[in-house]
Amino acid sequence: MKMSPKKKFFLMSAVSLAGLVGFIVLMCNANKILTAAQGLAGFWLGLIAVVALFEVMLFFSVSTAMTAFATVVKELAPEPEPEPEPEPEPDPEPEPDPEPEPEPEPEPEPEPEPTPEDDRARMAAILAAAESDDEDDDDDEDENEEDDKTESEEVTDVATGLKIVVRYRRSFLSRLIQSQDKLQDYYTGLKNVLLSFEGVKSRVSWNYDSFNRGRKQLAKMNIRGKSLMLYLALDPKEFENTKYFFTDVSDKLKFAKVPMRIKIRSGRGFKHGVELIEEMMSRLGIVRQEVYHPEDFHMPYETTQQLIDRGLIKVVNPGDDEKEDAAFVMENISEFIRDDVTVDEADALFTDDVAKAATKHVVREHEGTKKTFINLDTICENFEDGAVVNLAALKEKKLVPADIGRIKILARGHMTKQMTIEADDFSVQAIKMIVLTGGEVVEID
Repeated sequence: MKMSPKKKFFLMSAVSLAGLVGFIVLMCNANKILTAAQGLAGFWLGLIAVVALFEVMLFFSVSTAMTAFATVVKELAPEPEPEPEPEPEPDPEPEPDPEPEPEPEPEPEPEPEPTPEDDRARMAAILAAAESDDEDDDDDEDENEEDDKTESEEVTDVATGLKIVVRYRRSFLSRLIQSQDKLQDYYTGLKNVLLSFEGVKSRVSWNYDSFNRGRKQLAKMNIRGKSLMLYLALDPKEFENTKYFFTDVSDKLKFAKVPMRIKIRSGRGFKHGVELIEEMMSRLGIVRQEVYHPEDFHMPYETTQQLIDRGLIKVVNPGDDEKEDAAFVMENISEFIRDDVTVDEADALFTDDVAKAATKHVVREHEGTKKTFINLDTICENFEDGAVVNLAALKEKKLVPADIGRIKILARGHMTKQMTIEADDFSVQAIKMIVLTGGEVVEID
């Protein structure tokens, strides 16, 4: 008969408990049992057998009980939930085909550098465009007009409706901007011809576009009415009785370096201008650049008010003439600079207002009250070009006494060097001479 582990446990426990109780009873009555059994031959053997039997039963009982107890505990313990079987991983979705990368847009090819043949072709096109007109140039339009004089224009006052006369002073750029396309063709062509020679630079001032090579002035251009005026560093007398129409302006100091004026308002005049430029460069030994890239110097049209707003046309108020003259001369002072100037030339070219405007002032203590003077020609004889001349330098060269505290510079002879001169006082003519040779006048106050 098969017994459940639970029943087996209780039965074995009972048997073990009974054996334990019997053993205890036996031990408690051992003396009595021993007394009663004295004399018996096999007492001790029997006792040993009883004890051994008891021990076997006890061992068997305890082992069985422990096994049954472990089985009961196992049955009573909640069965662990079986771990869920892992779900099979779904098959990976097939990756979509990667979109094809857009092909990179091809980088625009850099414009090829113009070759000398391209430059020559472009220059030829510029010259051909400027030469396409064939009117005459041999008239005296605007012949006596000054470059920097004001122009008057009658306009209607918006507030009152009255006609008023407004006086303008126009810059070279304003005249160019408001000129006809043909005149801009001539200007672009001639400027490219001049700049194509080695070392020639252009500088646009208020009245002119000047062309220099170092300190040597080669040409100037300005605009009068509908004509482009070209001034060249050629001796007009050498071209008398030739095919060229020109004017000798050597009597005017501001054109002393470029005394031959050619008026250009036709293709023929333009062609003559190009020929004379090339003749001038040949005489001066100036050659063309190996590489020259022609430029377009045309400018879009702008109204008078736009040019006033940009400062390229100035409105002249009554009574401002002298003040304006000084400001304009100072703005264009580089046009007047020369290597050699006399007192009379300086006086004729600059007004006193210009001399005052050209003087720089510094505040410094005078070295004493004793005063003397020195002439510009003496200074030129004793100092190098570019020197800074002051009282200490004059004393060092023993040109003035050692106890002098103030010095005045006077005009005399020729001024032939560019210098910065510091002194306590200057004559007006001395200031003009210093400025006209590119120097600086510093007056100590």
